[in-house]
Amino acid sequence: MAKGIELLQGQKEARIKQIRAIRSVRMFSLLGLLLYCLVVGLVFSYSLYIDKQQQNVKQNIENKKQKILSLKKTESQQIILKDRLSYLKKYFDEQKLDYDKTITFLEALENEDVNFSQFTTKEDLIINLTGKTKNATVLSHFLESLEKEDESNPFKEISLSNVGKSSEGMYSFTLKLTANEGIALTKKN
Repeated sequence: MAKGIELLQGQKEARIKQIRAIRSVRMFSLLGLLLYCLVVGLVFSYSLYIDKQQQNVKQNIENKKQKILSLKKTESQQIILKDRLSYLKKYFDEQKLDYDKTITFLEALENEDVNFSQFTTKEDLIINLTGKTKNATVLSHFLESLEKEDESNPFKEISLSNVGKSSEGMYSFTLKLTANEGIALTKKN
């Protein structure tokens, strides 16, 4: 029996080697399977992350497009509003004749020999003034004083458009006066 046991001992060592080989194969297979599952899990997680990032990028692009469209709409509205305001600006910035300064200036020049009978405005800058004088010399002195370049003179151009002598010896005249924009005008309110 001692020999049989020795024979069994040799078979036992071969069996132990076989069991160890099977265990090694099992362990490497299990480790390979775990490594494969880990790699597949990582790839799956990475693909989910990439999908999420792609959705975020698409959403950001869509938000930027909406913002650009709203800015374009706002910009076009601002351009239209600017055009409308620039059209209206000419009405707000229009100037009119300052009658107080103009009439005060003419009254200062008027004397007993020069009498004004009519004061009309054709446009904002043009005044027609009709009056009478005793003689031509008085009319010429009046025109000279009217044409005198002075800081308070509200007229930049003065033209005698009509002169006539009546049967009583009085001279009637019509003047066309163009207002000096810097002095005789005020903004309309």
